[in-house]
Amino acid sequence: MGKRCKYCLKPLEETSDVCAFCKIDNTKSKRDLEKHEKLVAYFCRGIRVIGFLVILYGILMTFSFVGLLLPTIGKNMITTPVIVFASIMSLFGIFSIFLGVGLRRYYKWSFWGGAILFSLSLILSILSLNIIGILFNGLFLYYTVNRTSRKILLHKL
Repeated sequence: MGKRCKYCLKPLEETSDVCAFCKIDNTKSKRDLEKHEKLVAYFCRGIRVIGFLVILYGILMTFSFVGLLLPTIGKNMITTPVIVFASIMSLFGIFSIFLGVGLRRYYKWSFWGGAILFSLSLILSILSLNIIGILFNGLFLYYTVNRTSRKILLHKL
């Protein structure tokens, strides 16, 4: 495994110290970066953290709704609406896992997937008056769709 950029963690080309993805010179210390470079480094790190948190959220979502079905399997308590609800929510969790991996690897589709997922989650949190959900989804939405993150995720730096 070769050298990686210390700001976006993408592999570096062996001929240059400037990252081809984030366009930041790897030999510079954090204090020596220009204002735009500091902003790009900050949001690269933020997108990776958000991706990790979305992966954890997806795992919890998937297993919590599968766990909802397990105690009812042999007791004739399971009904079709429960199966449909648990299946949809488990698929939502699986999509969240894929989105988290996409965010951590800076895939282009993760910008649109994150915008849709976090917008829908924010709307649902507002409608149900879930204060913690509003805060987290608002933060995730901000880190995914602001101007600098859009440039990073759509590879337009």
